[in-house]
Amino acid sequence: MPERDYDRVELVWPGKRSEVERVRLPFQTIERVNDARRSRDGQPELASAEPMPDGWPNEWRNRLIWGDNKYILSSLLEEFAGKVDLVYIDPPFATGANFAYNVRVGEVDITKKPSALEELAYRDTWADGMDSYLPMIYDRLVLLKEMMSEKATIWVHMDEHAGHYVRLLMDEIFGYEHFLNDIIWYYPDNFQGNVNRYANNHNTIYVYGNEKGAKLTRQKIELDKPRKRDKRVWDSSAGKLVSQRDSEGNLVYEEFTERWMDDVWSIGQTAVVQSRSGEYLPYDTQKPERLLQTLILSASNPGDLVLDCFSGSGTTAAVSEKLGRRWIAADLGRY
Repeated sequence: MPERDYDRVELVWPGKRSEVERVRLPFQTIERVNDARRSRDGQPELASAEPMPDGWPNEWRNRLIWGDNKYILSSLLEEFAGKVDLVYIDPPFATGANFAYNVRVGEVDITKKPSALEELAYRDTWADGMDSYLPMIYDRLVLLKEMMSEKATIWVHMDEHAGHYVRLLMDEIFGYEHFLNDIIWYYPDNFQGNVNRYANNHNTIYVYGNEKGAKLTRQKIELDKPRKRDKRVWDSSAGKLVSQRDSEGNLVYEEFTERWMDDVWSIGQTAVVQSRSGEYLPYDTQKPERLLQTLILSASNPGDLVLDCFSGSGTTAAVSEKLGRRWIAADLGRY
């Protein structure tokens, strides 16, 4: 193993590399879509009809790229190093070798079976557990950091299998001091029957800034019913907030219909909700649009560039399009 700087805490495994291999390959353009596809089969329009935001580069085209994301990221670096404003990834782990699922293309239902490349990538990348998973995710996090702008944040969506390892890697790569949040995404309707432990009903999303000054714009959520609270004002002489009273000495109340979100999110939590909204494909690990909408609004502005290199069902790209963000999406699955 090469000599390493042990003045800091880091996660170490046999064969850990100090440098990430970079293989740049040319991209092959398969299709160009000139206009957003319009409503079909009752589905909503993908793109907004609003004009492009200020700062939108001339001739910009969003990109959907098929292939191994390590090679894709290496090949994108020359053009996009330091230019990505938001990274969201939902990397797979312990999914099993069965990549088959049903998908509707136009009017036809197709059973998508795993390609030879997907099966090979599964065996070589994470079938051996942590020994292969950690090098895979480490390399991609290093490359993603190089693509991030100074104001960028990265959101890494994990389950209970590897999240604690990945957070240590993110401390090492992005810096412990750049940690912003671990978001608990709680989905209470995930029925798991009589398991011999407490049912898993949440994922964790680790959020880091590329620079120490990175900030998030907190979002609000509607309350089930309005709530009242006595109105408080700052009393400089007392150095604290005090309840406000009217001229007759009665407490002054204010009514709230929404509240600031905290770090536990319970939004769009089930496949049932997705199915009713028309967005469910189906795709086993598909995330709801409301979840991606919240984090994209929290961490980017119209015209910013969003990257998801584990695109899966494509939710990140779809929501970015609707919110007026530029996007690059990549995935190993052709569908």
